[in-house]
Amino acid sequence: MPQDSIHQRLRALIGRRFCYGGEDWLVIDVLADDDALVLQRTGNASAPIQADLYGQAARRVCDTLVLPLSGDAPDQLSQDIIDLLNSPSVR
Repeated sequence: MPQDSIHQRLRALIGRRFCYGGEDWLVIDVLADDDALVLQRTGNASAPIQADLYGQAARRVCDTLVLPLSGDAPDQLSQDIIDLLNSPSVR
């Protein structure tokens, strides 16, 4: 399957929530240039504080996680993506 087709099909996941690694994550983007899927933590955990350019606490932001799309073999998804797709969706 061509990479463009994989990226297009995975774009349908944007906005869906998954239980991955025991935590709730929201798919927020597919990065075709980086061949990656971006997740944002959604659970009840308090968001970490992000510092501004001067090192001062500025705001709370949600954690993000970037998972590689491609596996070791050509036209194969990474094990991380397979685990995500096999995990239950959260509503």
